[in-house]
Amino acid sequence: MKFQDRRSKKIVFVSHCIINCNNKFPGYADIAGAYTDFVIPILEAGIGIFQMPCCEALGWGGVGRRHIEFDLDKNRLDQDWIKEYPQLCTWWANWTADRLQDYVVNGYKILAIIHIQDSPTCGLDFVDPFPQIHFDLLDRGVTWKNLVFEQLIANLETPEEMARRGAVGTGAFGGALRDELCRRSLDVPWLGYVPSKPIEEQSQQILNALGLKSKQNIEDSTSDSIGAIQGEEERRKGFGD
Repeated sequence: MKFQDRRSKKIVFVSHCIINCNNKFPGYADIAGAYTDFVIPILEAGIGIFQMPCCEALGWGGVGRRHIEFDLDKNRLDQDWIKEYPQLCTWWANWTADRLQDYVVNGYKILAIIHIQDSPTCGLDFVDPFPQIHFDLLDRGVTWKNLVFEQLIANLETPEEMARRGAVGTGAFGGALRDELCRRSLDVPWLGYVPSKPIEEQSQQILNALGLKSKQNIEDSTSDSIGAIQGEEERRKGFGD
């Protein structure tokens, strides 16, 4: 099919909560809605965003993660929702790989996969796997009855800290997607976001990797341009006087 229109044919794939933090695990949303510091510059650059599925919401009992709250039990690891979670993540990883490959085959450029790097689902390496991560949280005194971001974020580790501690898990969805893309010889950069690190610093790193300016740099450039125009107008007025 031949066609001409205004699409850029440039896309980034993102973890679901990158543009919808309402889907994050309860208590862990570090912003109100979307990571606008890097999402807005991506959109303004004419790059499309493909929102990958949230396997945790799909497999752990919806947005409220009711299976985690009501059904998680160290002595009942044979529950279907626990046993089937790796297969669910693999199925959606293959589905996502199909979508990505379809774009590539049709001449689109996938610039990156932006993912939550410390997640037991969307992370890659050196993460605490499901369901052990939740038992560890319970052992540290976290309860599902009162999840408060300011208290939880203080105990979050960076991937580097997790690696030094000896975490060897692989994200159930991220790892499966990486393996599937490798099997299909689809080479796409992975750019990680970590809630325990400063947003501004990470946003700049993500935008730099994509060859884009930050929202602040764009605003500064716009302000400089406006100032230059106003200065030129004032100068001309001076000559007119």
